[in-house]
Amino acid sequence: MDLSKRYNAGTRYHAPRSFPEYNEDHDFRVLNWNEWQFWLKNGYLLIPNAVPINQCERLIEATWQYLDADADNPSSWYTIPANNDDKKTRKSIAGMVELYHHPAQWANRQHPRIYNTFVDLWGTEKLWVSLDRVNINLPNRKSWKFEGFLHWDIDTSKTPLACNIQGVLSLSDTVSGMGGLQIVPELFLQMEEWLYRQPKNRDPRLPDLSGFDVLDIESHAGDLVIWDSRMAHGTGRNYSERPRIAQFISMTPAEPHESELLQIRIESFKNRTGPALCGMPGDELEYRFGPPAILSGLGEKLLGCEPWG
Repeated sequence: MDLSKRYNAGTRYHAPRSFPEYNEDHDFRVLNWNEWQFWLKNGYLLIPNAVPINQCERLIEATWQYLDADADNPSSWYTIPANNDDKKTRKSIAGMVELYHHPAQWANRQHPRIYNTFVDLWGTEKLWVSLDRVNINLPNRKSWKFEGFLHWDIDTSKTPLACNIQGVLSLSDTVSGMGGLQIVPELFLQMEEWLYRQPKNRDPRLPDLSGFDVLDIESHAGDLVIWDSRMAHGTGRNYSERPRIAQFISMTPAEPHESELLQIRIESFKNRTGPALCGMPGDELEYRFGPPAILSGLGEKLLGCEPWG
């Protein structure tokens, strides 16, 4: 592995990229001109009804089965301990579930409205989809304490800052205080000036949020929320009585010339594991969990096993 490159969920964060330039007459597939302007200025956007509700329900059901838990029995949610250095399990304290290639996940990745949203955002049809996980953020209990966190996935000490898009698909309705996505739009708007004022020894992935408000993003099942990777973000603490359930989905311009990365992606799908060299090894149970996903023609190109024309 080339250690000078940083991979995440089967994509490159620090590839040289830029957003397209459109005029008001541009023929968008999903977005409109006002949404495009809001995205460029504010660094986040909610896409309603990105996938049908029944697709969300299928993935929720599969995820509970994978965790050997009952959605209607709260005591069963906590039977698998959180993943840690001493014991690897199928979920983290932040709710990340080590499930990557279930057919229900790929059904959402291949859904035309999801794909066409990212075509609008990048200005190209030739995209690769991220190979990421499901999130079930559980309500806090005595034996399960997650306080939430805010961070960047990019190194904000490197300039120019990486141009990338991250996304999360709500599988269930998520209201404020339920442990969903949190972002800091004010910091995004002041990013250049804020960085100039920061000490050189700061942590480039953990922001000092003094003086900034944190925004909880509310969404309905089937909604996709996207944010610019320069946006400080994270998963909040779940103060409710129900889990927050979501799937992380994003797309980037395809990079078939990155042979190492392409191999990681194809082997991840073939072996039904996480893209391990991206720091996401997955769990061996997934290979034995249900049938493998069947890719559509679009899905094969989004994975990279078939080239874009």
